Amino acid sequence: MRRPLARVQVASRTLDSVGYDGATGVLEIMCTDGSLYRYTHVPEEVHFQLMHAPSKGDYWRRHIHGVYPYERVATALPADL
Repeated sequence: MRRPLARVQVASRTLDSVGYDGATGVLEIMCTDGSLYRYTHVPEEVHFQLMHAPSKGDYWRRHIHGVYPYERVATALPADL
């Protein structure tokens, strides 16, 4: 199992934090609902554009999610646990 990337908090209602490894093209996105996605083959320019987008959630939905190969790595536990 791959270790999580170091992520930075972002100002977004949808995304909580973003991590990127330019050497491997791996992008990790933690959503505010606790879901963690790991994308592969993501160019540095896409990461740059995401980090500078006025709406990071919108950029993610339009230009990353469903565009690049990904796996859902984790999901938040239910609130009652």
